[in-house]
Amino acid sequence: MNTAALLLETLQLGADPDPERLRAAWPGTALGGLLELAAFEGCTLWLYQRLRGPGVLDALPRAFARSLERAARREAAQNLRVDAEAETILRRLESAGVPTILIKGVARRAASTLYPYSDARATSDVDLLVPAADAPGVWQSLAQAGYHAVSSQPSPEAAGQPHHLPPLLGPARVAVEIHTSTSRLVRPEEAWRRSSGDARVLRWSGLDVRVPAPTELLWHSVTHAAREHELYEMGFRLRYFQDAAVILAASDGIDWAEIGRRLESSEIDDRDTMLGWLAAAATLGGRTIPNALGRARSFNLEGSLRWRLGVFRWGGRWPRLAGHLLTEEIRTELGQPPARAAAGASRLVRCRHGCAAASARTGYRLWRALQRGPASAGSIYRPAPA
Repeated sequence: MNTAALLLETLQLGADPDPERLRAAWPGTALGGLLELAAFEGCTLWLYQRLRGPGVLDALPRAFARSLERAARREAAQNLRVDAEAETILRRLESAGVPTILIKGVARRAASTLYPYSDARATSDVDLLVPAADAPGVWQSLAQAGYHAVSSQPSPEAAGQPHHLPPLLGPARVAVEIHTSTSRLVRPEEAWRRSSGDARVLRWSGLDVRVPAPTELLWHSVTHAAREHELYEMGFRLRYFQDAAVILAASDGIDWAEIGRRLESSEIDDRDTMLGWLAAAATLGGRTIPNALGRARSFNLEGSLRWRLGVFRWGGRWPRLAGHLLTEEIRTELGQPPARAAAGASRLVRCRHGCAAASARTGYRLWRALQRGPASAGSIYRPAPA
């Protein structure tokens, strides 16, 4: 089995992998580039936990095992800092009588008892949803308490995104975002209705906290990946698939009819792409999406990871080259044009960037054409199994 396939088998949720099979398979696997790939995909902590549980880590080369453990512990330490900051903010809002709902990373961390491995990835900030009318007051109270805006524009109205006020940074150096909505395309009152309706009340960090219902958590992951895909081609990394996979693996309480309606709405620009994204996340969670949503062209995670792993093995010494190779893979698969140089770049820089992007895309297409199996049919997208 190739390294990419074994990685996915190890990470797949819904059922614990066969420990004897993993202990037999991993020691003979080529590990070059895997640590770099895990960091790029955002699955270091997840992989560490899945290998440590059945005792596979002890059977791997000591240098690899120690490096993976150190990276995982760094992420775990950062997560604990986020937890502590979240507790501080939540106690302040509770004292002020401001209703609050956890979203994004802190929601997954608080809900780890409901969704195993939902906390097994790095979280960098605290995201909280409050009623739109309360948001400015909350932001100002934090500013008066010593938190300062990350942006050079301190005004919430001037520097905030349509769905959250400017990020704040407190003494612990953890960013805090006060949200009025879960998306720039959803009105605040609608976002609050969705998130508060049937919200789960959980005990976390000594507090009773509210986390959106499974349908909302799943939809948050879809729209977050869609935004990252739109801006940075990052939404097709394992960390984003994980956000949905943990919900799919553990929950039968998803309103698929509602998910289907939203896939047809203006909240998603490219329904087919995001349906394929959702089908891939379901596979990673050990599930399939309902046929009623339509025939999905599922993103082939194994094919993508094989390419990316090869980039880190052979192109890791040249970061710029590796960056072009990684970017153009996903842009090619999504039918997007080659990436452009940053706005304002000189003509020479634009020319060099364009040549590098075109070369990277050509290299990827040649590699894809030479592959056998699912990746050889012209795309690493493939129909989801019935």
